[in-house]
Amino acid sequence: MSEVKNEIATYFGRCKCCLSYGYLKNMWTEHQFEGESEVYGEMLVDCFALTWDSSESIDQDQICEQCVNRLRDACDFKKIVLTSQEDFYRQLGDGDDKDTIPKLEDCDEEYLMVYKEADSDTADTADTDTADMDVSVNDASACDEEYEDVEYLEDEVGGDAKEALVATSSTQAQKPKRRRKADTPTDSDDGVKRKWPKRLPKNERFKTYKQYTEENLRQCLEAVRSGEITPNDAARKYNIPKKTICAKMRLEPTDALGTKNTTETSLHQLQNNERTILKKYKDNVRLIITNSNATPIKGRWGIGYGCLYCEYHTQIPAELKEHTTKIHKNDTGKNKVKSVADMIIKLDITDLKCKLCAKEINNLQDFMQHLHLIHKLPINFDINNHIVPFKFKTEQLLCALCDKPFSHFKHLTEHMTDHYPNYKCDECSRQFINLRSQKIHSFRHRIGTFKCMHCPKIFNTRIKVKEHERVIHQNGSKTRKCGYCDEKFMDSVQRTNHEVKVHGIQMPKFECKACGKSFDSQRSLNNHVNHFHLLLRPHICPECGKGFYKKNELKRHSVKHTGLREFQCKVCFKWYGSKRSLTAHSKLHEDRIVLACEYCPKTFKNKNGLVHHIRSQHGNIY
Repeated sequence: MSEVKNEIATYFGRCKCCLSYGYLKNMWTEHQFEGESEVYGEMLVDCFALTWDSSESIDQDQICEQCVNRLRDACDFKKIVLTSQEDFYRQLGDGDDKDTIPKLEDCDEEYLMVYKEADSDTADTADTDTADMDVSVNDASACDEEYEDVEYLEDEVGGDAKEALVATSSTQAQKPKRRRKADTPTDSDDGVKRKWPKRLPKNERFKTYKQYTEENLRQCLEAVRSGEITPNDAARKYNIPKKTICAKMRLEPTDALGTKNTTETSLHQLQNNERTILKKYKDNVRLIITNSNATPIKGRWGIGYGCLYCEYHTQIPAELKEHTTKIHKNDTGKNKVKSVADMIIKLDITDLKCKLCAKEINNLQDFMQHLHLIHKLPINFDINNHIVPFKFKTEQLLCALCDKPFSHFKHLTEHMTDHYPNYKCDECSRQFINLRSQKIHSFRHRIGTFKCMHCPKIFNTRIKVKEHERVIHQNGSKTRKCGYCDEKFMDSVQRTNHEVKVHGIQMPKFECKACGKSFDSQRSLNNHVNHFHLLLRPHICPECGKGFYKKNELKRHSVKHTGLREFQCKVCFKWYGSKRSLTAHSKLHEDRIVLACEYCPKTFKNKNGLVHHIRSQHGNIY
């Protein structure tokens, strides 16, 4: 038997059940196995009575294949046990217990010895109880009261009471007479232990669920929505199940405490509306890709641009376009998006051309109008556009709509939200293309107290504490992963040096547009521009008001005002105010000659001495 994997996405991450890393499946997505549908999250809740609920983050609700197989076995075993119990009690009710329950005569001697030892503590009272037994019909009321106790225990105690009921039935098959209720021993009758637990009043028998009022539920939901408290803490504070809180949170605030019919109707309408929007989006993507030379892009990370359908990566967008056209010719119409919140696709529309009439069109929106008006294709314009175009005609990254230049693909992607403002944050007015990004961003505005699970640090937002745990405790501050292997580094400069030395890639060059000077990293280029061209001086000396670009420069300058000298020469024990001055002085104790004057044969051991000599002795030349 093999599992059918029809458009089922797998993710590399951490399993929520066994905490192991690998390729996982979403717990709340419908999967197919041997012709039957499976939702692993619902199977866990039904089988083990867990209170897990669907999470907004795609990295949390995942399960590995090994746990899926164990879960199937557990669910099958539970069904077998429940079916066996139903058949067993049905036979007891039909009077077939004579065939199913063994008699003492049929048991072996070893079993009888154990049975007699178990009943030895009640042997003394058995004779006196037999003398008081009465099987007349007039004791029917007493029997009813006795059975009422048995029914009560079956509801309250559960499995233990049922086992006791089966044992009672077995005893009654041998001893037809029953004990009166009045003769039942109690805790106070000569210290004999009661056979049944103490009976509770009727108003306390069936309180198996948490008790809360509508006002408690309303206060709980308001606290969770405002970010003051988490669902776990709210469940403990208001005595409300977490599953109930999560279910109410999915509804609108005005409908959370509404009637059942109104809630079901609104949910049904919302689901139908989302299915319609998702279908229209997929139809638009399919018509654009199949009728043009546009190709999808998964994104840019690691060593370059990634293919949407496989693990292929390349630094040149034209090679990715050629790869998608040749290798995935039959896959270009497929779309793996399964919810409205995840609707977004990046398209390379470089040299966009219609396959039906070979006409070249420069803009994606004009091409959609062309398909609708000229070729009469059913393009849907009544939904927000989640199809983001990109062009790669030049080495410089330019926006496909406004030609604004960018140095990184990430910055260009963030800029595209200005052209496709489908969703907007209510707190900071930031715009987003799809709903998933807006929901993730909203967590940044939920202020509260969030403690790190590994150290005593406390943060005011959930995003900050998660980022702290990921960077410091999980990755050890190494967040830059090599695009060719699994090694990680603390910054992009170390990663680039590793890729150049180990994997033999060419060292990237970042050129200054003002003076033409080249640098090995974007950080060095930014420092050069800020220091020498923008003349930024954020660090000001409090004594003389002179500004400096770096804090270390201000520290070296402050020695002139304080006279503090912390660095001592190990040879002559002379003190200096900075390490640079000490290093220059240490060269005087070296035997080798460092610098020579180009105008006379004199030599010097440091640059300062040479410059002073040239200015004083060769001033007319210099």
